[in-house]
Amino acid sequence: MGHEYEGFVSSAKLFKQRGLAYFGTIKSRISWGPLAGDEAVIRDCMDQTKFGTYEVATKNAVTIGSSHENLNATFKRVAGVWRVQGIFNNKDESCR
Repeated sequence: MGHEYEGFVSSAKLFKQRGLAYFGTIKSRISWGPLAGDEAVIRDCMDQTKFGTYEVATKNAVTIGSSHENLNATFKRVAGVWRVQGIFNNKDESCR
């Protein structure tokens, strides 16, 4: 499904091993990207300033997210059903 999804899963496993956990909430700002026939893009310009990681043992914050995290999901329609093709973090593109 894309390297970003695999990254999420492996990060969660690594966090658990290191005694880290997530906290907080993420505010999504979803918009449609280009729709071209049987292909589409959904964009989420996430505000993660109230989301991050912390050490479980000490309860100390380790990271806090950014205000404009640019995440895109690509979709393809196959036999009338839309399916996710990939999830990508566009760190090089600004979103607002």
